[in-house]
Amino acid sequence: MSGVSFPRPRTSGAGSRRKAHGAEYVRPFVKSNKNDYVDAEAIAEAVQRPTMRFVPIKNEAQLDLQALHRVRDRWIGRRTAVINQLRGFLLEHGITVNTGPAHLKRQIPPSSKTPITCCRHGCERF
Repeated sequence: MSGVSFPRPRTSGAGSRRKAHGAEYVRPFVKSNKNDYVDAEAIAEAVQRPTMRFVPIKNEAQLDLQALHRVRDRWIGRRTAVINQLRGFLLEHGITVNTGPAHLKRQIPPSSKTPITCCRHGCERF
């Protein structure tokens, strides 16, 4: 785990005052190609501005929830990719299916002779 919110428990009690700044607020201060030195220079310049906006540091529960959302988004993306691939295979055989998982379940019943069930049951010809 990394990021601005991770080391908070270790450093917050040491008397230091930490502030987090959003990358979108620092980006206008980057002068050339991206590297660590240029990024550090842009951050140093941005935080000295009186109008600099800071973002709140996330607690552990917020970080866990954010991680769960990322996993869910990845699952949804992969499911969509598989459904689209399956629709493409079916379209090659003249079977059109509307977009979405509900249409796929509704339009392709498990008992029909389609490439899906033929692969599952070993049909020679569908």
